[in-house]
Amino acid sequence: MSCREHYSILLLKRIKAKKKLKKLAKMRAETARLANLAERRHRPMVEAREAIRPLILAAASLNAQANQFISAWLDRNDCL
Repeated sequence: MSCREHYSILLLKRIKAKKKLKKLAKMRAETARLANLAERRHRPMVEAREAIRPLILAAASLNAQANQFISAWLDRNDCL
């Protein structure tokens, strides 16, 4: 192989490598964009879940208290 052929092969490899690097950079940027989007969406959901959890626990407690009240009332009034 002549020097010219080696040089042209080297240039082709360099061009392919640059294209591949450009493609990888685009993929990296897209991945970062999607990760940021997911983080922006996920954080409010977690905060909402944390805010709602005490309300759910309070509702469960009230439900249990209501069941106890109804059971006691039925026991007192022989309505079983």
